[in-house]
Amino acid sequence: MITGIDHLVVLCPEISAGVAAYQKLLGSFPAWQFDDPAGASSALFRSGNSGLELLAPAAPGALRDRLNQLLAESGPGLQTLVFESDAIESDHRLCKRRGLAPDEIVSGESIDRTTEKRRQWRRFRLNDAVTGGIRMFVLQHADKQSIPMVQASAGALAEVDHLVITTRHSDRALGLYGARLGLELLLDRQSKEQNARLLVFRAGASGIEVASRTGPGDETPDRMWGITWKTRDIDAAHARLIAEGLDVSNVREGARPGTRVCTIRDGTLGIPTLVVAGDNRPT
Repeated sequence: MITGIDHLVVLCPEISAGVAAYQKLLGSFPAWQFDDPAGASSALFRSGNSGLELLAPAAPGALRDRLNQLLAESGPGLQTLVFESDAIESDHRLCKRRGLAPDEIVSGESIDRTTEKRRQWRRFRLNDAVTGGIRMFVLQHADKQSIPMVQASAGALAEVDHLVITTRHSDRALGLYGARLGLELLLDRQSKEQNARLLVFRAGASGIEVASRTGPGDETPDRMWGITWKTRDIDAAHARLIAEGLDVSNVREGARPGTRVCTIRDGTLGIPTLVVAGDNRPT
């Protein structure tokens, strides 16, 4: 079954600049860096049970050409949502039965640039026409412990609290994330005054928040819009981010009782980014 979000993929123009930006933002170093001979470089930040992978064009190759095309079309930002599976074969069969039209399962491997250690996985991609246009994969690690945990600084952004997705088709999103992918629906709230609907799903230790305007949908694809990061100490995180030279709002009370938040306005590769401390689960 799908156990949660394995990682989010962020496309950036140049890997070293992307790594420098996210080291400042997260307060930690990449756990794994890989140079793909097909023409890309990647850096994986591991945060709690999930992670964030930076991906950039590099040496000449077909993958570099494709990444440059994507950057020209939509610029840097959130590119792919990767779910983690604990049983890839049965999840593949289930996705077929539920009409998600998955590609065949393929095996993958990467070698860390620094340690030369190897890690392996198996994964499949879901059909974009069924996922509202969002690139989605389901992945199972051969050994997730092969990705080292990196010592984080004080006030680090510890893990992904939730991913924010925007859609013009809230009923389709409800069916996709709830019925087809099997994620637990925590909240379905509509506001007639704001002409809006908010869906929140549990994805392991993280969440997926789907925001939409009610009314007739159009053909605009769904979009991975923003990330909320969780921290254990928001005052320490706020002080660290300010010291790193980032433009950060004052700490304020969050929407849910007992939470405190701040907004990061730059240094995120254009991704709207919020930091939260406290229990942010819907009640």
